[in-house]
Parts: sequence; C-alpha cells; structure tokens
Amino acid sequence: VNTNLPGKISILFEHVPVTSAPIAFAILFGNEDKAGWEAFFEFAKEQHPCLDHSSKTFITDQAKGLVESVKKVLPAAGHFHCSYHRRKNIEKYCKGGKKAYSGSWLYDKLLGARTKDEVEKIKRETAQSMSDKTLNYINSLEDHEQ
Repeated sequence: VNTNLPGKISILFEHVPVTSAPIAFAILFGNEDKAGWEAFFEFAKEQHPCLDHSSKTFITDQAKGLVESVKKVLPAAGHFHCSYHRRKNIEKYCKGGKKAYSGSWLYDKLLGARTKDEVEKIKRETAQSMSDKTLNYINSLEDHEQ
C-alpha cells in the first residue's frame, strides 16, 4: 500500500516472486483516515475477494487508520509495517541517531533477530539502557508486525 503519491492516490500491490501488479487504486479527497481506508479496502475486496486470505500479506506505513482498516476489512490477511517507513518514524520520534541504545540502534538489532526468543532476549538485555520514550515507541507495535 503506497500512501506517498501526490494527489492522495493509493495503490495496492500484490507481490509475485518476480513482479508486482496493481490490484486497486483510489483517489482519496480530504484527509487520509480510517473511514477512507476502510472504503478503499472494501472496494478492493469486492473486486478481488482472494485478498482476504492467509496467503496474502499487506505491507503498510503507519498512516492514520490504515493498519486498523487492513485488520478490520481483511482479517485473514497478514500485515507488516514497511521497514523503511518504520525506521523513518523511529528516527523522527525517538531521535538519537544511530548511537548505541538509540531507537535506530535497537531497531537494527531487532531486524537481525531470527526468532521470537531472540527478539525477547534483545529487548531484555537492552531495556535498562534505553529511554522510556524509545522503548514505548518501539513496543507500540506488535513484534510480529514490525
């Protein structure tokens, strides 16, 4: 899902191993909000009922109402946050650059984890050295969606 195009155009892509193809698009007037996203995903699901399936995964940024809309309208589909946009949000909110125990530093460590146990271990080992603001922001998303 791309929310960064001029004119509030939103495009939904389904990733295929070699290529991507547009599935649905809409021009949203006014603010991007939950109601607008729900209408968009309802339209996409009406056109392509197969979107609401456990074999489909949506990768989104953290635009207002977007994540909640995917979960409501396409509950069987998986969801992840775009790592580029997640990193940019962490840099903006948490500050601190890439120095040890900054938000970006922790995010890089978590990206390298390969198991849930490894994620929990990294969080346990670094928590005492992290600011509450950074920890709260990093933990504001479910681990399985980051």
